[in-house]
This record gives sequence, C-alpha cells and structure tokens, in this order.
Amino acid sequence: MKKNKEYNGHKSHSYWAQSLYINNDENLYYFAIECINRYKTIKQATDAFFGVLYDNHGRTPDNVKWTRCAVYTALMSLKRG
Repeated sequence: MKKNKEYNGHKSHSYWAQSLYINNDENLYYFAIECINRYKTIKQATDAFFGVLYDNHGRTPDNVKWTRCAVYTALMSLKRG
C-alpha cells in the first residue's frame, strides 16, 4: 500500500494544490471567505464551497480532483487566519 508523503507542509500534493488555488485565486479566496462568514460551521461552509467548485470545475487547473477533506482543511486554515 502506497503511503502519502507530506508535501510542502500539507498532508499530500492534492491537499497542497487545492489549498494553493483557494488561497491564490482571487475569486476562490473571496468565495471561501464568504462561505466561512455565512455559515455557522466549517462543514457547512465546505459543503457550499465544494458544491459550487465541483459543479463548475471538478478539478483544479492542473487536474487535481477537488475533495471535501482538502477543501475543509483549507477553509479551516483560512478561518484560523
């Protein structure tokens, strides 16, 4: 069984790539902040954010599949700021 290795301080390359896009794409960043501020929990914010991402893109520009776990982790990081 292949083990995931940490990547640039993230759980894996996939988590890093998704966090990178959420934090560096202006539209994604502001949408993430809006979701965090609008919903009571990060899980609810993640569900709203992920639903829009997955419906419109499904993958990052470098073809990494969006996942709820990675999006949740990225939003948690933004909330802690």
